[in-house]
Order: sequence, then structure tokens, then C-alpha cells
Amino acid sequence: MTLPVVCLFATGGTIASTTADGGRGYRPALRADELLNRIPEHSQITRLEIIDFSRVASEDLTPTMALELCGQVNIAMRRAEVAAAVVTHGTGTLEDTCFLADLFIRGDKPFIGTGAMFSASASNWDGGRNLLDSLLAAVAPASRGKGVLLCMNGELHAARDAVKMHASSPSAFESPGSGPIGCVDDGQVVYYRSPTRRYAFPSESIDLRVEVVKIVQGSEDRLLRAALALGIRGLVIEGLGGRGTVPAWLIPAIREARAQGVVVVLCTRSPRGRVAFTTSARMVELGDIGVISGGDLPAHKARLLLMAALAQTSDENSVRTIFSNVAP
Repeated sequence: MTLPVVCLFATGGTIASTTADGGRGYRPALRADELLNRIPEHSQITRLEIIDFSRVASEDLTPTMALELCGQVNIAMRRAEVAAAVVTHGTGTLEDTCFLADLFIRGDKPFIGTGAMFSASASNWDGGRNLLDSLLAAVAPASRGKGVLLCMNGELHAARDAVKMHASSPSAFESPGSGPIGCVDDGQVVYYRSPTRRYAFPSESIDLRVEVVKIVQGSEDRLLRAALALGIRGLVIEGLGGRGTVPAWLIPAIREARAQGVVVVLCTRSPRGRVAFTTSARMVELGDIGVISGGDLPAHKARLLLMAALAQTSDENSVRTIFSNVAP
């Protein structure tokens, strides 16, 4: 029986890293074919087409690069013989790239992101298992229509929900409030549920003029006003715990942002729960100003969504509708 074709996009990251010269840390070094040489079992799962997209640490992979990746994936997925795509990626921003991909990858073919918590020079390198699991998930018929997924440590997470919750554990990724949607166990791909929310934009474009300001106890308005001075179109505020509220003395700067036509989105720093403008008087005031709720999205994902939304439309009500669809 002919094996399905999967396009493997390699971007670098810890999964492709080896010890640097002099033994001072590790850096991305392995090409996709060198990764695959470590897991010969892949030839029993799929026929692979390899694309060495980049070889960088994930902190150096920008939204513009991720957008280019999405474009290449969409081109590949339009080919009838291609069943799915997988990307190897550093875990530091794996969730960012996967979330952006979920906004731009069209169709129902699986696209799965994976990485490793330990470098390819380490005796406990987990990249091989994660990549094999991702290939198994990619060719599983049940993976179609699930949107972009993140596969790590035998778990399958919806890209919208996945967050790296631990800096160094093999089980670093979680989906706060919802949990994984499935698993890869003993060579079997099992799904417990399907993602309930997905919004796919018609074209790959983003507006880079969006900044994030994190609010902490006693924050002043200097960073917020500095962001406004940059001529931004969008601002994501990561508010305090609970619903994401902000100190009273920041309200004038937020009003100024709105008066300048800047779209403002509010998120909460709490890993679980959502922003709502119907609770405290302060939250009601923020809603009255016209601040948009980021729902349960963390600020870094809300920024990506706002970048995508502002590239599609200048109508604020349309942006608000997009957020209500993705993060109600």
C-alpha cells in the first residue's frame, strides 16, 4: 500500500540543536534529513518531502517568518497528493507559530507542530519520539478537520489553547481550562474531542504595528504612552489577575489610545478564566471606553490575532467580531 505524503518543514529549535563549539550551550545545527536519520521508523509511516525552512532558535523566528511559513504550507497543502504537514520548531515560540498557522492554514488537512525539550546532543533527547508521534497524528484520518495541532510528550493540543507552562519539563505544554484533545499512545492516535473554535483568514497578512504592555502592581503609564508615540494601530494590555483589570491611573492613557483610533485589547495574566466587562465598575468603564475583550487568550496570542485582524480590516466592529469568534 502506498504511504501518504507529508511535507516536513524544519525551522531549527532545540529539537535540531547540538552542543556548540567549546561546549558552551547548544545551538540549532541539524538539517531535516539529519533529524530523520535518527528515527528510521519514519519510513514506515509516511513518504516525506523535506523543506529546510530555517535553522534558528525559536526566539529568533519572527511573526513575518511564521507568516511566510504559513504561505508555504498552504501552497503545499493545495497539492492533491499531500496529506498533511508537520513543522519542527523551538518550544519557546512553538505555540505562537502554531496559533498563527491556525489563523491562516486553510482546508481540513492536518498541520502539526512539534519540538523537543532536550537537545539532540542530550542522552534524553525527546525530539525523536515527538517527531514520530507527530507523523503518526498527521496521517491519521481522525486528524482531519481538527485545525492546527501541537504534539509533545504524547499529547495533542489545539493550537488555540496550547501554552508552554513549564520551562524544562518534557510535559511542558498544557491547555489550561480544557486539556489536550487527544494523544498518541503505543502507535495509536486517539482523540477525546474536537476543537470548538476556529477562525481562518482568507489570506496570509499581518500588521506589525501592534504592541503588548504588561501591567503589574504599581505600573505607571510610561510604557503605554511610549507605545502610542510609536504610531501603533493596536495595543494589547495584559491586565492583572482575575478579569484583567488595570489601575485607575492608567485609564486616561487608555482613553487617549482610543481617541487616537488605536484598537485596544485587554487580556488577563491568569492562565485560566476570561476577561469580561460586566463585573467590577472598573471593568465596566473599560468596556464603555471601547476596549475589546481578549477572552481567555494570553496576551501573546491576542497580539497575533490583532495583527492578523488589522491586516484584514480597518473597521473596529469587524475586529471586535473576529475576537468574539476566536476568544468569546
